[in-house]
Amino acid sequence: MPAREDVALVARAAMGATYCVWAAHNASTIGLLKQIVAMRGGAAAASDGPAHDLLVATRRKLIAGRSGVPSVGADQSGPLREIGERELRAVLPLLASLPPDQAEQVRAWLVDVAIGVARAAPDRTTDQPISAGEAIAIERVGEILLGRTDEPVSDGR
Repeated sequence: MPAREDVALVARAAMGATYCVWAAHNASTIGLLKQIVAMRGGAAAASDGPAHDLLVATRRKLIAGRSGVPSVGADQSGPLREIGERELRAVLPLLASLPPDQAEQVRAWLVDVAIGVARAAPDRTTDQPISAGEAIAIERVGEILLGRTDEPVSDGR
């Protein structure tokens, strides 16, 4: 059974990934609701592998709606991005302490969460499954999880 603290950190990072996507979203109100449902549904399945138990426990926490991350309005892209990136960075010490194969599975799962949330609703202007802004946000999620950036985004995307 994974440690409660580890589950909480990964759940908060999953919400962080979600907030990063929401900061860049261009979905309709219905689309945003679909993205919320995708997040609450765990957004990404926990595949078999070395971090399976941790990810299953994390999904349960997310489905129950208990991430512990403060709520932010969907129209507040700055705070969404700031909180999202902070929560992603907060999981880095845990990832560094895990065996490499577990850390890689957790990183991949968190990026899959961001992709799942983005795909839950198309861009309202272009009808693309993932908007250009969301694609940039997903890429940034991956970079943060690899510890490659600690710089805040200046232009909002």
